[in-house]
Amino acid sequence: MIRNFMVVVIVGTLGWAAPYSESNAETLGKNGAEKTDKFASITMEQSPLGGTAICRGSHCTRRVRPVRIRRLESQRNQITDDQAWMTQVGFVSGRLTLNRTAQLFPKIPLSMKEKRFVFTTCMGVGQPVTTAYGIRPSGYRWTPPLTVLVSDYFGNPMRVFDLTKLKSPTPVNGGDGILVNRHIQHAETRAGVLYLSLGHKTYAASSKGQNAHILAFDIESGALLWQSEPLVSNANNFVFVGDVIIAGYGFTAEPDFIYQINRYSGKTLKRLKVKSGPDYFFLKPPGLLHVRTYDTNYLFQLTR
Repeated sequence: MIRNFMVVVIVGTLGWAAPYSESNAETLGKNGAEKTDKFASITMEQSPLGGTAICRGSHCTRRVRPVRIRRLESQRNQITDDQAWMTQVGFVSGRLTLNRTAQLFPKIPLSMKEKRFVFTTCMGVGQPVTTAYGIRPSGYRWTPPLTVLVSDYFGNPMRVFDLTKLKSPTPVNGGDGILVNRHIQHAETRAGVLYLSLGHKTYAASSKGQNAHILAFDIESGALLWQSEPLVSNANNFVFVGDVIIAGYGFTAEPDFIYQINRYSGKTLKRLKVKSGPDYFFLKPPGLLHVRTYDTNYLFQLTR
């Protein structure tokens, strides 16, 4: 199994954010109507993506209590039966395919210059929509996204976040360069903030531990709000429980944990050991958290 990601919101010389506007500069393709785009670069402050959490602003001091997590069930799975588990628990990812995006949000472009559509995330009524784009390298069977377009709830494009310069971490172990190319794993918004995961698909040691962060951007300004410590989120998604982000990290011979993270500062509040690396999280009322790990399915009760 090859995994490992970072949840990241980034601003700086490592990436850029720009307001989206239509122009006759370049045709993006047809999605109901012909569209074009033009990007005005915004200078960002560099995000180190290092070994410690960082936070800037008055929101950094906002205290959040961790959620109480009580295990109700744990059962070994067959490793490859992800779809059966999703059907059983009623899993809803919030992700839309290209065709569904075109149907629901005709103003969202289906490509961006040389970058192709990868996924759209629509997590709830009134929430902005995120669409990820990437370039498929030669020999790849999938497209690793490094650009996110944030649109309003009606699908009107608002701002682009380009993380291309964060693709290659430094330093890396000799010979591991291509293995540690990062990509966005999950992206969604809450209350004017973009949260996303960025990381690579191999051992953390290959990038000297510079993997699986969680970061957050202010959508309006493009500014970096915070960056978590590394190695907290390489699952396929993360979920919000009030002011807490629940994420997970694990990989083959590495420690496997569920993490609780302060959504205002990126600080780790608590962690819970699990048997193998988390893959998916799914919340259901009343306060039930389904967690799919590499070889075990969990059900937890969440309380305050």
